[in-house]
Parts: sequence; C-alpha cells; structure tokens
Amino acid sequence: LRTILSFSIGQHINRHSGLQQSVILRGVHALTTIAYRSMYEVIPQLLQILAAVIVLCAMDIIIGVIIVFSIILFVMISIRITNKLRDPLKKLKELETDTEKLHAEILRNVELIITNAQEDQMIGSYNDARNTLRDFQKNIWVKHTKLSALRHCIIVFATFVVTIIGAYFAV
Repeated sequence: LRTILSFSIGQHINRHSGLQQSVILRGVHALTTIAYRSMYEVIPQLLQILAAVIVLCAMDIIIGVIIVFSIILFVMISIRITNKLRDPLKKLKELETDTEKLHAEILRNVELIITNAQEDQMIGSYNDARNTLRDFQKNIWVKHTKLSALRHCIIVFATFVVTIIGAYFAV
C-alpha cells in the first residue's frame, strides 16, 4: 500500500484501469464446489467409514460398539465446535470485508489521498484494521485449536481402547 501511495498523481492518472483493481469473486462457483466435494470427497469417505465399521462389527461386536460410540462422540463434538465458532466466524467475515473495503477505497481514491497528503493517515488506518483482523483471527484459531484437541483426544482414546482389546483377544 505504501508503494502505491508513493507514486505520483500522474502515474495514477495514466495507469491502466484493470491493472490496479483486483476483484475477489466469492461464491461464484459455490454450488459446483459443494456438489463436487460431496460427490468425490465426502460420500466416498462416509462409505469407507461405514464399510470399516461393518467389518469391525463382524469381527468383534465390542470393538464395533466402541468405534460407533467414538464416531457418535466425534460428530457431537464437531457439531459443538461448529456451533461455538459460527458467530465469531461471521464476525471475522465482516472484519475481512471491512478491511478489503478500506483497501479498495484507498486504491480507488489514491489520487485524492496523495493530493491531500493523507498517505500516512490512510496507511495507519489500514494497518489498524489489519491488526484488528489479525488479532481476531488469532483468537478464533486458539478457540478452534482447543476444541479440536478434545476431538483429537477421542480419536486417540478410541484407538488405544481398540488396540488394547485387540491385543487381549490376540493373546
């Protein structure tokens, strides 16, 4: 941003209009992406999990019940994580949008900013917005990491229990 604001007014007036503006298109192919991921990523994994649970239940019902219970617990914690982070993620999206708006506004009005000698003020306000966004992102990351650690513990515990039971039956 400081580099762009350091150009002269003449350089900005003579610029090519398409070179300076960058437009991020969000959600243009959202439905296609959801359909693709569902078809080629989610459904095959769910089928693999179902097949593995059926095989484990056929081998030993105790191991199968432990795995099913662990899956249910895992899904419940995942839903809780989603519910706990839904509102902060919405706020994060709003902060990102506000920061991008400020950045675009600065770029659109760069000649006016340079003419009025407001470069340092605009850079400062943009940096403040970015710092606020970064701090909020860190807070969400910490919350997500803590909640995900609990979910990971369930996986480790289920693996440990199934290994112990398997070892018991192998002996």
